[in-house]
Amino acid sequence: MKQDPKVMLMELANDVRSLNSSVMLISQKMRHVIRNEKILGRNLVVLYKKVKSGEIGASGKGDMPSDLSKRLSDIETNLQNLAEKTNMMVSETASMKNSMVTEDQLKELKYVIDAINPLSYVTLDQAKQMIDDKMAEMQAKRPATPRR
Repeated sequence: MKQDPKVMLMELANDVRSLNSSVMLISQKMRHVIRNEKILGRNLVVLYKKVKSGEIGASGKGDMPSDLSKRLSDIETNLQNLAEKTNMMVSETASMKNSMVTEDQLKELKYVIDAINPLSYVTLDQAKQMIDDKMAEMQAKRPATPRR
């Protein structure tokens, strides 16, 4: 059940295209996550400055209520976790891009396979069959020699 090399190459090209689409989609989502992380970071800095200056808070003296302080530390922890996950996803995406076959490499592989043209070669069994057929044909054509 051998497949035609052209069919296999077409299937391989389709697989590469679908993987490339997936990688592109993941990288696009990563860009959005990074952008959102930067926005959240800037917002956190602004809020922290406002809290420190006393613009936000009940006392107005710059003292932070314990509830607000706890919430800010929770937000900071969540932001750090998001940053770690983002960095991990970026490195994973980069490694996926490096392990994928590019379209040029696939074209080069197709060119090499077409140049070799594996369909023009015969298998060992086919060669043996052709030799056996030729030998039988030659024996049938040779006149019978009388025995002495």
